[in-house]
Amino acid sequence: MDNRELKKDDYILVVDSGNGGKYTLKQLKKHMPHENFLFLEDDYNAPYGNKTTGKLKRICKKMLLFMVKNYPIKMIIFACNTLSTVCLAFARNLIDYMPIIPTLPIIKTFKTNTLVLCTSVTKKYNEDVKFAQTLDNVKVEDFSDLAKKIDENMQNLSVLQPFLDKKLKKYADMDIHQVVLGCTHYNLIKKQITNAITNNPYVKPKREYELLSTNRDSQTRVFRLKKKNIKFLEASSFVAKNSMQTLSALSLTSNNNAQGEVRFLKTSALNIFSHK
Repeated sequence: MDNRELKKDDYILVVDSGNGGKYTLKQLKKHMPHENFLFLEDDYNAPYGNKTTGKLKRICKKMLLFMVKNYPIKMIIFACNTLSTVCLAFARNLIDYMPIIPTLPIIKTFKTNTLVLCTSVTKKYNEDVKFAQTLDNVKVEDFSDLAKKIDENMQNLSVLQPFLDKKLKKYADMDIHQVVLGCTHYNLIKKQITNAITNNPYVKPKREYELLSTNRDSQTRVFRLKKKNIKFLEASSFVAKNSMQTLSALSLTSNNNAQGEVRFLKTSALNIFSHK
């Protein structure tokens, strides 16, 4: 237990392996505009989705201990489903004097056909995703390095379309209505995911039509091709609300009425892992 006093105007540390967590950061800023944030991108160890649990815990320990030692922090947010799945309990035991908020896939007993997309580690170890795999109307697809591909192609994410088309073609002829995004990186490629499921070039699509009008005299009917919309379920907004409520409950909400600052940091630049 650390006796350091947490202050209202200390930073909220947001951690992810790459650009995915910035989507969560955007939601955090929307709900808590007066708070100060540190966004730590662990570019040195990215991606997380193909690492062992032991490796992830060692990364987590070194990273968090460095940050709380060198920066005034009042809350830690794992803007990463993989890190949240493997390291949440470990991190809370390691740093037990401040709140640590996870980002986890939104899993429930779905009433409609659902596809869960996540990393290999999340699929293997997340209890909610394991539960999802027992449901008849839920499919789970994992990726080991999609997050890395997203980070490497931020300037043109459309180049990922052929990869996703091939990976998701088995779901293109299914009646998938919604997709659970079990990795914050995947928020950045919703368009490409939708295309792979609804307009996959490797699969002859099922064409469904809706009736627009009927002429009573000639019995002529006018139809148009239905457009299939995919609903995405992601946790960033929920994490932001949970974080805000936690700070309020602990009386750690910033007193500053001005717009809070955001500092972007990278583990490679901080040399956190330069010495093994």
